[in-house]
Amino acid sequence: MTHVSFDQCFRGCLLGLAVGDALGTTLEFESPGTFDPITDIIGGGPFDLEPGQWTDDTSMALCLAESLIECQGFDPVDQMARYVRWWKEGHLSVTGACFDIGMTVCCALEDFQKTGDPYSGSENPNTAGNGSLMRLAPVPLAFINQPELAISYAENSSCTTHGTGEACDACRYFAGLIIGSIEGRSKEELLSPGFCPVSNLWKEKLGKLCQAGGYETIAQGLEHAIDHHLWELRRQRAEKRGKKVRKKLQEKNLTEDKILKDFEIFRENLRQGNAATL
Repeated sequence: MTHVSFDQCFRGCLLGLAVGDALGTTLEFESPGTFDPITDIIGGGPFDLEPGQWTDDTSMALCLAESLIECQGFDPVDQMARYVRWWKEGHLSVTGACFDIGMTVCCALEDFQKTGDPYSGSENPNTAGNGSLMRLAPVPLAFINQPELAISYAENSSCTTHGTGEACDACRYFAGLIIGSIEGRSKEELLSPGFCPVSNLWKEKLGKLCQAGGYETIAQGLEHAIDHHLWELRRQRAEKRGKKVRKKLQEKNLTEDKILKDFEIFRENLRQGNAATL
């Protein structure tokens, strides 16, 4: 196996964030099942962007990364000031202007300008979006050698614009996944219920979701919250199992009809999210 350095992992994580953003903007705000799949970065979408141009998610991630580097640490006031600069002046926007901003972020930045409080994220359950999750990557990268601190700062990073328990806990959980990935943990370990790079952290420092329904509830709830980020890993693992099933059937010299029937059962289980039962 080829050794991958931390530097390569960091670059890959941030480039992947921007590439995924540029790919996804074409279908932004579209509902699942209402569009043809895309396999390339083609631009367009609601903001009519050029291929390769990113949206507000990458712009805010760049602001966050810039703050962590220039402040040599986690400074929420500086982060919010940079977000305001992006909003008002187009700082680190791919077009030089802010062409999209979510209502939750906008309200938080307005409150910050009025009060100076960097933790202006609403705790209203109706604002539990994924905006703070999509920009998160620079935080666990900056504190990769201090996993528990990184996870704590992930929560604080969310609180600047998204203060609900669901948003904060999802950021903590996703930070743990990023750290685990860079540490070289296996896909199986990363996908296990309630994975955390720090032993027993979820049990010792329960989030609001956990207080409401216990450890298993928070593990299941957070996995659902970041399901789009993990789906591709699950799909790869499930299809690998499917190939093994098909190979075994062929080795037993079963008829083609039988092979196709069993494989269709597998595909249906995959579609319904039950591939792990095979």
